[in-house]
Formats: sequence, C-alpha cells, structure tokens
Amino acid sequence: MKFVEILVTGRVQGVWFRDFVKKNATILNLNGWVKNNPDGTVAAAIEGEELIINQLIEQIKIGSPLSQVDDVKVSWLPFENKFNSFKIIR
Repeated sequence: MKFVEILVTGRVQGVWFRDFVKKNATILNLNGWVKNNPDGTVAAAIEGEELIINQLIEQIKIGSPLSQVDDVKVSWLPFENKFNSFKIIR
C-alpha cells in the first residue's frame, strides 16, 4: 500500500475536475481527498495500491473534459492508512 500527494496545475478549477478525480478514485477503490487551492491548483492525497494509484495519476494527467492539465507533481510518501473513503474537501 502507498500514499501519494498530487498537485495539478492548469485550468483545473471550475471545470468539474475535483468531481472527475473523486469519481475515478471511487471506481478504483482508492481513499483520500481532493481540493481546490487558493492559487488555482488542485491538490489530492490518495492511499491505495501503487499500481491502482498510477492508473488514477494517468487519468488525472488527461483530466476532465473541460479541463486543461499543464502539470502533475507527484510525491510518494510512507503509507499511513489515514483514510477510509474518498471525498472532496471544500
């Protein structure tokens, strides 16, 4: 099991990007959260199997239909088992 923090830049706010991430993470049975940052980026913290997290990262790089993802920064950290669901933080 792995834990990852993700920071996404581009046109990722106001384009249903967080909902897109939550939907795909839920389908993949990943836990964590996704939120908008004040600077226009989107942050996520995700726990699960490394292979499955990588599948979500590939989907995030593509983005929601209205978004434009410019960059995805990924930081792998020690697994902490902090989450039991996936939610959008407002």
